[in-house]
Amino acid sequence: MTYLFKKKLFIIAEIGSNHCGKKKLAFKAIDEAKKSGADAIKFQTIDFKEIYEKPREYERRYPNIKIPISWYPALYKRAKKKKILISTSPTYLKAIKEVKNYIDFFKIASPQSTGFNQIIEEIIKTKKKFIISTGYCDEKRIKQLIKKIKKKNCAILHCISDYPPKNKSINMNYLNKLKKISKLPVGFSDHTVGDEASILAIGQGATIIEKHVRLKETDRASPDFKNSMEFSTFKQFVRKCHTSFQMLGSQKKFLTTNEIKLRKKLFVYPFYKSSYKKGKKITKNDIVFLRSNLNNYL
Repeated sequence: MTYLFKKKLFIIAEIGSNHCGKKKLAFKAIDEAKKSGADAIKFQTIDFKEIYEKPREYERRYPNIKIPISWYPALYKRAKKKKILISTSPTYLKAIKEVKNYIDFFKIASPQSTGFNQIIEEIIKTKKKFIISTGYCDEKRIKQLIKKIKKKNCAILHCISDYPPKNKSINMNYLNKLKKISKLPVGFSDHTVGDEASILAIGQGATIIEKHVRLKETDRASPDFKNSMEFSTFKQFVRKCHTSFQMLGSQKKFLTTNEIKLRKKLFVYPFYKSSYKKGKKITKNDIVFLRSNLNNYL
């Protein structure tokens, strides 16, 4: 957790609803996230009775989306055993107090960041680190969020809340502006099906990448299925992200050891065209410039 909001790249495996209401799959997701090289696994704390005025329609449509609060102590214990961090996105106020002792950091998801100020304030009160996504938020709302969170131990994520979004909707150039106006660590919450967007985000300065993932056993009826990456592919995704991050380097120009060695061989040096005669005045017509690894240049 020491580098969550620092320069090292931090990758979060977002399981979302892809546990399909099965505790066994939630445990397996923790194991697979660790094997894949992720730094954290993230769940969602959802209770339709706490979110909707008339919850029955949603309970009927999404019967296996919920993670019972009673699971969290065991999930936290499993994550500690596997040495991976655990997070959740609370969708209602009461959930914050219920789960805060069983997570390492909070995630404020886009539906909450766009208009649920109370949930943001309650998470700030816990003094835990948190990340916040900006899907559904226009720039006016983003500036309001920044004012509310700017002195907190947190990071802000660029996000497009389409599932999945079209390429032209990603608008990754905004990440640079988000970094500039927030003066916070920035990241990208990736709802695309490939790896290109996250790699591009890293090139634009993202140090946190959140990617939706699924298990082989995940039911295709899961709401998060179609915009999620299977763990077998996610492992390669993590590797590509770290490779891309490593390639960034710094804004200081330097030569590699090989460049220094080769440069000496590629330099051109002045040579006298014929045997030098003592006392003869040398003109430019007597000189030729050639590469050499010998010491017989002027």
